[in-house]
Amino acid sequence: MKKFSCLIFFVLFVFAVYAEFKPQMKSLSSPDGKIKLEFSCSGCGIPFYKVSVDGKQFIDESELGISYNGSERTGHYIDKVSYRWDINEVWYQPLDENKENFSHFNEMTVVLQQDYLSYIKICFRVFNDGFAIKYEYDVKNAEKVILQDDCTMFAFIDDGMAWWIPADANTDEFEYKRTPINEVKRAAMPIAFKFDSGLYASVHEVALCGFPEMTLSRGENGVFLSVLSENTKISDSSKGMLPVKFSTSWRTVLIGRKAGDNYYLGASTDTTARRIGVPLSFLENDVEYEPTVYADGDNADTLDMRLASGGGQAVVFEKVKNGNK
Repeated sequence: MKKFSCLIFFVLFVFAVYAEFKPQMKSLSSPDGKIKLEFSCSGCGIPFYKVSVDGKQFIDESELGISYNGSERTGHYIDKVSYRWDINEVWYQPLDENKENFSHFNEMTVVLQQDYLSYIKICFRVFNDGFAIKYEYDVKNAEKVILQDDCTMFAFIDDGMAWWIPADANTDEFEYKRTPINEVKRAAMPIAFKFDSGLYASVHEVALCGFPEMTLSRGENGVFLSVLSENTKISDSSKGMLPVKFSTSWRTVLIGRKAGDNYYLGASTDTTARRIGVPLSFLENDVEYEPTVYADGDNADTLDMRLASGGGQAVVFEKVKNGNK
């Protein structure tokens, strides 16, 4: 009986230890329920998230955070979590003709503590077509913050193709190039992806003010890491100086789905008439397409799109199967 009691105690002890150190996931879904984001802290206190789309993993466990003042990445724990549901928000942009914009999302705000060294608020918003992440920091026992870098990761599950330009502190005047994802080195924002799963994504940032802009670097393990621009650096190990209370821009991921075998191409312009050359390299090789153009244009390797003042143009590419649409 004593041996049996000891065995029960041992099993309960192991279960209690496992329950204590197993990450407790906090989750948030898009209003339509098709995109799900999960958040937790690892056993050593590193915050991370992961994302699934239509029930399939899209982004694997990816670390979060900002490095500053030689801070440790570990030791974080969840203090509290709050939610806002089914938010319809109107926001205004200072430039362009369409100043009024609408957003529909669910929101989760996680407050982290780090052994009384910092108070961190991570805000997640999940939309029907993507998600966004923003940090707010309150650093204790310091007069200023020496910013080292961004530690936000994007561990995309699938391979595929990418459209990007190199990150350069001196210029953005590059032509976008289309390469396999594994050939991306360090890219300026935005960067777009077409994954083998059929999903599309674009990584960018929104509401950038008082914080260095982000670039995206692909590591040897294939995980993308947000790296802050060199434009504001004050030394080899510092990307800038901030007050002890600071916030970042939103790190955003726009997610799209391929709608069957057809491709839809459209363009519009402002009050200025213009002509642009659109490369058709996004079409699949060795596949015949029949375009339907709803404006004048040439059926060639480069489509000549004539955009009238205040107007636009749309194109449907229908995949031809056995000589038929």
